[in-house]
Amino acid sequence: IFFRLVKMSAKVELSMKQLMGMVIGLIFITMFLSSGGSSPTHAVVSKTISGTTGMLFKMKKFREFPMQELRKSNTDPNLWLDDARRCKQWAVSTTIWEPSKTLQQMARLKSWCIVVVLDKKTPVPFLVNNAVVLGVEDQKRLPYRIVRRLPWNHFGRKNIGFLYAVHHGAEVVYDLDDDNELLYPDDQQNSVPLTMRSKVLSPPPGLDLFNPYPMFGNEGGWPRGFPLDQILNKTTYAPTHVEDVTAKNNFYVHQSLADHDPDYDAIYRLTRPLPVTFARNDPVSLPPGTFCPYNAQATLHFKPAFWGMLLPITIHGRVSDIWRSYITQRLLWDIGGRIVFRKPWVVQIRNAHNYLADFDSEYDLYTKATGLVQYLKEWDSEERSLKRRLLQLCVDLYERGIFEKEDVLLMNDWLHDLSQAGYEFPLLTTIRQ
Repeated sequence: IFFRLVKMSAKVELSMKQLMGMVIGLIFITMFLSSGGSSPTHAVVSKTISGTTGMLFKMKKFREFPMQELRKSNTDPNLWLDDARRCKQWAVSTTIWEPSKTLQQMARLKSWCIVVVLDKKTPVPFLVNNAVVLGVEDQKRLPYRIVRRLPWNHFGRKNIGFLYAVHHGAEVVYDLDDDNELLYPDDQQNSVPLTMRSKVLSPPPGLDLFNPYPMFGNEGGWPRGFPLDQILNKTTYAPTHVEDVTAKNNFYVHQSLADHDPDYDAIYRLTRPLPVTFARNDPVSLPPGTFCPYNAQATLHFKPAFWGMLLPITIHGRVSDIWRSYITQRLLWDIGGRIVFRKPWVVQIRNAHNYLADFDSEYDLYTKATGLVQYLKEWDSEERSLKRRLLQLCVDLYERGIFEKEDVLLMNDWLHDLSQAGYEFPLLTTIRQ
């Protein structure tokens, strides 16, 4: 508007004094309108820009979830009957790219089946030998209630693949990105190692957070989604002692670290050098009560943790798998489960990304992770089943602004679909009396 006024002044021969008077008047009118008609002297004062610092996100309840929308509806069980192949070990991926080297590698492993969920952006035909490829029309024909909830052109379409794997006999699901190549693709048995042959270490109990990267030689590194205000806290990465917890055998989620271009956040990538190679050290598991985010890029989910695979859809994909990881960890404690971080079996040759764009998409991680961890640490439930406890937690998180209503409805449908697929939810080991 200012430059238009300058041009207009040249045509009508306004003086600079007249021009500046018009500009100042325009500014005051704008301030008055933006203040809703109040005095302009109040319009320029904002809680978010006044003072010498900003505002912290707080997990305060500010809305109610409309519970009446969680209506139960039945699905014809006959729709779930098919003669597709069944496997105990399923790999699941989604992509908007041509078939990658990673997907071809997984499809060649005889002990694994793989399902790839396409999106509307994915080039077709999409040819991967020995893979189940779910195209757009294939997905529409599936009997799963979650299909109606999932937006196109979103990372969350991977949820269809998770459910397909459970529906078709999965005992373990390998959640992978299409740019995480196997380090040992010719080793049919150990390219994706299901078991751990070395001892499993654990930091002492009592920590809210623990960063395992330094224990694999990556001093100064942290996983995407780790609360920024805890990165320099030595208690989160330099334990005074570690415990051998191999005998517990309750490791339901296994995160592989990734060589070359690991799953760092944009702040790390903008300020630190790459590539990175992790040391081949013993696995690190976290005790109940201690958090660390894990991703959806090279992660094994064993059957007791299948309920925790669902990716939220009302937040960015760079946030979705991290929020999933925190939610799952909290409820793993209630069934006696743990997560474990392991030496790399993948190398990430990352698809093209703009780091500043990544920074923008990860904003919720930077501002909300601390509050979320604190809330989950203190969260408790009187519900006596895992299904009801998981749904309650999702409602509580919606009411505090972690995600939107559609994610609660999606969780409700997910739990229904898992039951229809024959999944048996683990029993709780901690129940309030």
